[in-house]
Amino acid sequence: LTPEGAAVLQRILDAGGNPAVRFTDSYRDKGEGEPWTDDEPVDDPRTPAQKRHDVLVAALHAATRSLETPTLGGDAPTLLVHVALEDLQSPTGVATIEGIDVPVPADLAHRIACTGAVQKVVFDRNGRIVRLGTKERLFNHHQRKAITARDGGCIIPGCTIPAAWCEIHHVEDHAKGGPTHTDNGVLLCWWHHHNLERSGWDIRMRNGIPEVKAPPWIDSRGTHRPAPCALTRRRARGRARPPLVART
Repeated sequence: LTPEGAAVLQRILDAGGNPAVRFTDSYRDKGEGEPWTDDEPVDDPRTPAQKRHDVLVAALHAATRSLETPTLGGDAPTLLVHVALEDLQSPTGVATIEGIDVPVPADLAHRIACTGAVQKVVFDRNGRIVRLGTKERLFNHHQRKAITARDGGCIIPGCTIPAAWCEIHHVEDHAKGGPTHTDNGVLLCWWHHHNLERSGWDIRMRNGIPEVKAPPWIDSRGTHRPAPCALTRRRARGRARPPLVART
């Protein structure tokens, strides 16, 4: 990169770099007291290089949602995932992403279908299109603004990825009938969204409020708690400010 380009990229990586670290023994659940709080760090097994990759991917997805991004064929840049129906139904099936000649697991088609910049095309074995995903079923601009106003960023406690770089996750899977409604959508960063099932974190909605449950090695009691929201984030920032000193 040119010095200017490198500087801009570094600023993006710094802005999205999650400072979270692994839980120490003092944070792990021993069956006594509170095992974790919203202010404690989140278990993050990624290397610095992996974090930089994930930040860059999040920034690219954010760019596809921007109204200032140039269109492609009269439409916003849309990631097309091609998958055969038999592969989609197989746990070992593969799919392809338009523009990249590298096969990917077919479950990627399910996982990235929440992002809003992805369209899934399903073929039968003869090449006929049997299912065409549509972006209209995803959260629209107004819904995203409302969910952003409620959550304020990734709802996993301790994650610092800002709202503009987050994806919207269907708490109840859309493929299983989950509605595309603000009461069923939450903000997750790219990393937590794509690794939610493996991370041990669990999310549920209660009267339109997101609640999260920590992995069992952090909280063996399996307690759901209200997720961090825009209001709690503002309160946390207020607590972090140094006290005002009166001058005479």
